[in-house]
Amino acid sequence: MVSDGRIKEELQKERESQEGNEGRGGEMKRRSYPSDLSEQEGAILEPLIPPAKPGGHPRTTDMREVINAILYLDRTGCQWRALPHEFPP
Repeated sequence: MVSDGRIKEELQKERESQEGNEGRGGEMKRRSYPSDLSEQEGAILEPLIPPAKPGGHPRTTDMREVINAILYLDRTGCQWRALPHEFPP
């Protein structure tokens, strides 16, 4: 049987592992992958991402997460349909 103290420790570890993922253009609720952009790389690429077209539907997808998905695909060689579910559609 697992003690309450052990459960609290595990929850604290989980929170700490996710703290570094917040603030990247919205709240991220996933752990980072080795292929994810670093903050410095994201700052370099951010000006190169075109803005949403005016007059259309506002962009709801975080473009940084799209780039992270592309980098994950490139690094792992997986199929687009086999991407983890936490990446944007």
